Amino acid sequence: MVIETIDQGNGTIVLSFNGRCDFKSRHAYQVALDQAFQKNPKLVIMDFAHVSYIDSAGLGLLSISHKKFSEQAMRLVIAAPSDPVKQILNLANMGKHIPICDSIAAAGQAAIPPR
Repeated sequence: MVIETIDQGNGTIVLSFNGRCDFKSRHAYQVALDQAFQKNPKLVIMDFAHVSYIDSAGLGLLSISHKKFSEQAMRLVIAAPSDPVKQILNLANMGKHIPICDSIAAAGQAAIPPR
């Protein structure tokens, strides 16, 4: 898995994932999320547009990340997952904890707290 980090400079970091989110990619995932966490962002958008597959290990990593970031009042949002990946995320009820949006723009809007 290749993960590109884009710091948007407004407290938002976009992590663009490319490949499979599975046990073999856990190290790259953890490094990217740890680096993002160190920047103390308000929001991390995980761009899943180019994630071809996610397994139980990937789902576990998402859950751990959600817990770690939410403890520091940082938000995680998943953006643009492919239909097969979105289906797995939905089956795992991941959207109950991490918003799942159809685009990066929608992910930015989903992270804005209601007034």
